[in-house]
Amino acid sequence: MSLSTQSLAAHVPVFRQAAAALLAALALGSAAAASPKAAAKPAAAPSAPARPAAACSPAEASFFRDEALTMKVASKLQFTKALFREKVNVKVTGGVAMLWGGLSSEEAIRTAVKAASEVAGVTCVNNQLKVGPPEPDTPAHTGNAG
Repeated sequence: MSLSTQSLAAHVPVFRQAAAALLAALALGSAAAASPKAAAKPAAAPSAPARPAAACSPAEASFFRDEALTMKVASKLQFTKALFREKVNVKVTGGVAMLWGGLSSEEAIRTAVKAASEVAGVTCVNNQLKVGPPEPDTPAHTGNAG
């Protein structure tokens, strides 16, 4: 096995996990669209911002829904032009998106929070972002900022 093949083989489980989460997100979207209950519910205003972290209370957590939302938020942040060089860590639990890490400016933090709050399914954004160097991928704490 060549070095490049070994390197690729090491990433296969990551690709499989990402594909499974994406398929779950698509399945949830299809199931919600086909459900008569979903059609009966009034749609939320698309421009309604997520609530501030102090008012966050997660809904019932669902692994696949939370993983799909985490991927959606991370993708939106990654492909937001103003955040191209930033490293924002994301974890969604019960519709509450927690963002943490060190960004280059207050403007970058505002942009990240706004982008995350615009993702369908995110009910609230728990902003743990700070101006400074990038932080590790694991959150320092999971409580609300005070």
